[in-house]
Amino acid sequence: MITKSKLIIYVLVVALILSFALHGYTLGQTNALTEQNMLLLNLACSLDSAEFKNLLDAMDSTDDFKQLLGEKHEAAWAFHKDRLYATCYN
Repeated sequence: MITKSKLIIYVLVVALILSFALHGYTLGQTNALTEQNMLLLNLACSLDSAEFKNLLDAMDSTDDFKQLLGEKHEAAWAFHKDRLYATCYN
């Protein structure tokens, strides 16, 4: 069963992945995506740090990461999760 917390984290991760891939968008479109990412980040960071860490650890790499990075997706995924955690709790 997907919990609300897990869904928030998953949406945040996917949004951040997509933001890396959207270099060709106009400034207005990029600003709107940044605002959405900040809202999701604020929601995710409102979770207890242990719960946030457990949810991140339980998540698998997304298909987007696997397609973009190939064999390096696992290391990149671990780095990305650590970066998300550090953004909220360090």
